Amino acid sequence: FILNGTTLSLVNGISIVAPSDGKDGEEAVRVEDAFFHAKNGLISGGLGVGGSGVTVTTNRNSEFQAKATFEDGVTVHGGDAIRQTTTRGGDAVQVLHAGSEAVFKGGVFTPGAGCTVQVCGQPTSTGNSVQVLNGKATVMGGKFNGNFFCDQCDIEIHGCVELKNGKITGNLLDGSRIDVVYDGSENDV
Repeated sequence: FILNGTTLSLVNGISIVAPSDGKDGEEAVRVEDAFFHAKNGLISGGLGVGGSGVTVTTNRNSEFQAKATFEDGVTVHGGDAIRQTTTRGGDAVQVLHAGSEAVFKGGVFTPGAGCTVQVCGQPTSTGNSVQVLNGKATVMGGKFNGNFFCDQCDIEIHGCVELKNGKITGNLLDGSRIDVVYDGSENDV
């Protein structure tokens, strides 16, 4: 947890890995009413129910807004779904509540894999690279190995991109290519 106006930076290739034994799939980093700057390193969500790599959230009455910024040297993984109680893999980054924001200047974002038929009795879905619920995401760069999900949110994408037939494709501001499925209202992008 990074809380209440605190600032934390991830540097020097450090790894943050959530525990794999949590009942609900643990997130590796929770930014709550604080600021997180991921410059380089590895972040992995918990296994089991599929924990998020990074969760960014702002409480309603907080005097601080939650914000996470991701640079080129960071890799974020959502946790894989590996237990029968699993609904799906974890999101690489999720942004929750108004006032919360994630800024993507670079990095690699891979969602957790869904559960297999052999383990869960039925396959479950993979998480999202970016999930935004009532928050904001600003995308200027990075590599996204999964979907974008948006519900009552704002996603700004900087570069030469197109949203067509439920896909975002094109080149981002940092020159990287984006080609992701977008699940949400076209009015939010």
